Amino acid sequence: MATIDLHNFEHKFQRQIELLEESNLPESTKELIKEFIDDALHGWGTKNVSKARAAKVLTHLRHMAEILHRKSYSFEYMTEKELKYLLKEIDKHFYERKKKRGHRSRKTRVGRV
Repeated sequence: MATIDLHNFEHKFQRQIELLEESNLPESTKELIKEFIDDALHGWGTKNVSKARAAKVLTHLRHMAEILHRKSYSFEYMTEKELKYLLKEIDKHFYERKKKRGHRSRKTRVGRV
């Protein structure tokens, strides 16, 4: 049975790949990012990520690489361990923000039309 991509994550993922290819980053940096995303999709041991998560991570990696490139820093010399740590910190930051937003109570106007 085919899965339905209701939120069009495949398209969003492919668009991020295109934006990476169109960017002015060095080819070696682009290859590193694509390798990392490929590893994430296929998993590290028993854990892998979805296309939606991969698109999000790809967006962040591209932005980080562009920021580093603007400062003439090399994205290539970051170790895989440092990069994974950085991604975990980004992920943790966004989950904390999401959790904080999710637990806010909404004040509704009861009885108003």
